[in-house]
Amino acid sequence: MDYNISSWIISKTLSISYFIAFLSLLPQVLGLYGQQGILSIDHLLNLLDKELKGERFYHVPSFFWFSSTDFTLKATCFIGMMASSLAFLGFSQSIMFAVCFLCYLSFVSCGQIFLSYQWDSLLLELGFLGLFFAPWKWEWLPLGTHLLHPMVYGLVLLLLFKLMFLSGVVKLTHKDTCWRDFTALTYHYWTQPLPTPLAYFMNKMPLTVKKLSTLFMFFVELVTPFFIFIPGPAQTAAVVFLVLLQVLIFLTGNYCFFNIITLGLSLAVLPDSTWGFKINWVENTTIPFWLAMVPVVLLVPASLFLDFQNLVGEKQVSGFSFTVHALLVSVSYLKSLWSFRRHDPHASGTGA
Repeated sequence: MDYNISSWIISKTLSISYFIAFLSLLPQVLGLYGQQGILSIDHLLNLLDKELKGERFYHVPSFFWFSSTDFTLKATCFIGMMASSLAFLGFSQSIMFAVCFLCYLSFVSCGQIFLSYQWDSLLLELGFLGLFFAPWKWEWLPLGTHLLHPMVYGLVLLLLFKLMFLSGVVKLTHKDTCWRDFTALTYHYWTQPLPTPLAYFMNKMPLTVKKLSTLFMFFVELVTPFFIFIPGPAQTAAVVFLVLLQVLIFLTGNYCFFNIITLGLSLAVLPDSTWGFKINWVENTTIPFWLAMVPVVLLVPASLFLDFQNLVGEKQVSGFSFTVHALLVSVSYLKSLWSFRRHDPHASGTGA
């Protein structure tokens, strides 16, 4: 099956999401993180520098260790907006995504509570995969992109599956019983981020309607993700349900780029044959196999470990693994292997 349209959709979804993320952060950045901000990054890093010392980049990967002035914070937002725009236009996509990823990672690493939400982690995880969407070279494909390597495309589908399925599981396993007894929507509409006018009327619906809505949500999050891997009518139906849920969420609350990413991931499931038309904006060249293996080796083992830990642990922080944490776990694992090899007499050849 061909996935030209899927490759284009997911590439442009990531570009638009990055742009919105930096654009929405720009007018707030000084009030939140400036030198006189609520949670000043400059103040935070000065405190952490005394504690972390040589391991500061390992624990807090951020450009702001070099400079955290108000000008630097605003400039980073502008750089992210420019890089995401160039990526959307088809200019050296992987390189531009790398710039966006490092800029947003710099903010999230120091962002504390204001950038610790599910959508920030989702953007970083998809953003890391975006580093492998296209060959690393200087080029310009007007509004175009490259065909995703099958292994990278598989990771994109896995990300969608984790996002939806684990979101449902976390609700069921949470200590609060409101989701399990289907009453969460009795206060969800007026406690969610920036409720829309429609949320007011949804909140006035009878309790039975709210419980049925919760049941529909659990069906979409816990059942339909399994069908995205099965080509055919079942896959198409699964995408319809996923898209419908995101549209309903979008109409009742403001989750910034979260719905855009989820919609893009959902629509990217469908092959070209389902869409019924072709586009000429996708180059058939993909990244080499060895490069496509990098995100597989780095993300999959650590991601599964963190997802399991998140589900069985007492503190559940989100419905899916965090890219940064997954990468740090991978790095820690490699460091431990290297340390073991240096100190193991059998590995060094000095033992019996």
